[in-house]
Amino acid sequence: QCYDNSGQEPDYQLKIPVPNMEEYQRFLLNKITRIEGVIGVHSSFVLRKAIDTTALPLTYARKVPG
Repeated sequence: QCYDNSGQEPDYQLKIPVPNMEEYQRFLLNKITRIEGVIGVHSSFVLRKAIDTTALPLTYARKVPG
């Protein structure tokens, strides 16, 4: 997944599923940093899933009788 962000840095945010840190490093060094115009990379990693749902409480969208 790739997100084009507005506002402060980062300009783009990528979600890169890799099996381990060695593969992430290989991907970062062999792919991302070789893209023309990439002048910096900031990485962060998921430690655990606190909430894993996309459902929203859309109670306001229920049809009102009448």
